[in-house]
Amino acid sequence: MSAGKFSLSLFASIAALVILSASQAAALNSIELTPATGTVTAGDRVNISLTMNFDDVTSGGGLEVSYDSLGLSFVSFSFDPAYGGFAGFEMAPADGDSANPFSIGFGFFATAPPFGVSGQKVIGTLVFEALASGAGTISTISTSASNLVPGPFYGPADLYNPMVVEFGSTQVMVASPAPIPEPSTALLLLVGLTGLSAFPNWVNRSKNG
Repeated sequence: MSAGKFSLSLFASIAALVILSASQAAALNSIELTPATGTVTAGDRVNISLTMNFDDVTSGGGLEVSYDSLGLSFVSFSFDPAYGGFAGFEMAPADGDSANPFSIGFGFFATAPPFGVSGQKVIGTLVFEALASGAGTISTISTSASNLVPGPFYGPADLYNPMVVEFGSTQVMVASPAPIPEPSTALLLLVGLTGLSAFPNWVNRSKNG
């Protein structure tokens, strides 16, 4: 093989690898929970947005949601009316469901190309109640792939192999509420303040006497 042909072949191979790498790097499909972190006190409600952010077109799928049941209690999940999914494909836990993990599924009914959707969409809102008290208590809410029902995400580009999806998580810190003084402590404090306020008057009377 001549040097010219070898150089041309090498250049073509490198170009193909660069194009392949660029396409793989650009195609990112993720399920996200936002905000990524938050701080609450025991008894507070925690609202977490479930968002899809897909570079590739998807016709739908499902995920598992797991959480720290020692620090959090599941309250509800509601689909966002604006996300554009088909109600017949929606799957969600009932309010107050104690299952952990639980499944959420959604899909898109499209009869014309691209036969699905892509981009960023807020799918719905997860609501939890903070249970744990004590500063520094951290509870994690995680998402993962659904292997059974409703199953993984698929796209029209490949009907036989599930899409590659990254699944996110979020952390909630449950802080202790501000301490309430005991009645005896509050009473002693009040007596002390009263005594201090009366002290200048006593000094003046002593000098005048």
